[in-house]
Amino acid sequence: MQPTDFSARVRQQRGDLTDYVFHLTRGCTDPPVSPLQVLMEILNSGLIRPTFAPYYSPSSGGKARPGVKGPYPVVCLTEQPISAVIRTLKFNPGRYSGYGVAYFKPTLYGEGGRPVLYGSDLEIGKKIKEGEPGWQEGKEIYTGGLPPELQYLWVKYDPLGAHAFNYKVDFTWEREWRVKFPSPRFKEGGLPVAIRNPWSSQQGAIIVSKEAEVPEVRSCIEGYRERGLKWTRYVGKIISLEKATERLELNDLRYARLETWPEDE
Repeated sequence: MQPTDFSARVRQQRGDLTDYVFHLTRGCTDPPVSPLQVLMEILNSGLIRPTFAPYYSPSSGGKARPGVKGPYPVVCLTEQPISAVIRTLKFNPGRYSGYGVAYFKPTLYGEGGRPVLYGSDLEIGKKIKEGEPGWQEGKEIYTGGLPPELQYLWVKYDPLGAHAFNYKVDFTWEREWRVKFPSPRFKEGGLPVAIRNPWSSQQGAIIVSKEAEVPEVRSCIEGYRERGLKWTRYVGKIISLEKATERLELNDLRYARLETWPEDE
């Protein structure tokens, strides 16, 4: 059946587009924690906790810098179809893992999720230095550009690389989304693993790397459901990238996107 709205018809014909966004986990080295363990901890708590996405750079003097600008921490997600996630993992396994949580974009948008703003330093303004009004320890807040309540959405984009010491910066391929906290919609202080949408049959999903891990995760969620955790009612699917890869190699394009994944699996 053809969708009635034009944008839905475009998405149906474009394999690079999807109606879902993914929060993909990463492991830790100190202490050692695997991406699957991180996912299981998320399921156990029922929440994805917001952060400032700290990172280290040569200019940071050995200190972590907040990747998320402004005064508010966020939960980060990526808008990529399953087929694109699989390809990304092959050439950049350190940035993502094969584990995560998927959200239906309209549902997340209704709860405050937004696509980021890719731009230059001009859009965000001048960083407030220690001792200046508005400075907060451990955060990078700016003035003269985006207002503080929107700075969490800014991601640097510089495709030019004007000279040898000014490297190109381009993360537009991530099609990133973010959810800001604190949030009036999520009183628990984090993004729930699954969100109820009474107006749509589309629900979220849990993503694992191996097909053998699907029963383990399903059993875990059933146990949480028996404990009365509400979010467990709104998980639509548990899928593995291993099965998606195998089916795509057979040219079964239903497994390229979460919205076309067979309902009986």
